[in-house]
Amino acid sequence: MSDTLTEGLPVDPDQGAVGFLATAPDPYRYDGNHDLDPHEVGGMITALVPIGAKVLDVGCSTGALAVVMRDQRDAQVFRIEPDVSRAARAAERGIRVHAGVLSPSLLPSVGQFDVAVYADVLEHLVDPLRELQEVAPFVKSDGLVIISVPNVA
Repeated sequence: MSDTLTEGLPVDPDQGAVGFLATAPDPYRYDGNHDLDPHEVGGMITALVPIGAKVLDVGCSTGALAVVMRDQRDAQVFRIEPDVSRAARAAERGIRVHAGVLSPSLLPSVGQFDVAVYADVLEHLVDPLRELQEVAPFVKSDGLVIISVPNVA
């Protein structure tokens, strides 16, 4: 299926920064850097996840935040990462990961979630609204969608 909104765009979202930056940012810059500081994104997101929740971590990169949610909130985390090398690194952390993008075809195999997390992901997408519309069937009617975006200030 061809998507005119994404044709010609790099698959790696960090490559989209080239032109704004001299080189693409290190894709592993957040790897292992999530902690429980309540003033940092990892701590804020983790605090919002209910204990024992089933969590969908969309665009999980190497899964560092998923490990924190799993370990600190006893969460069952399913991760989605479009970059194959990052998905492989995430799988090494012992949490189920799908190398690809969110797709309605995944719903029968993964079911619904208590929480969907987009941790600094939506700003990389061409059509964030469409992404949020696609995640809706994956989230229980009383579930949460937790979104963080970078604040350059």
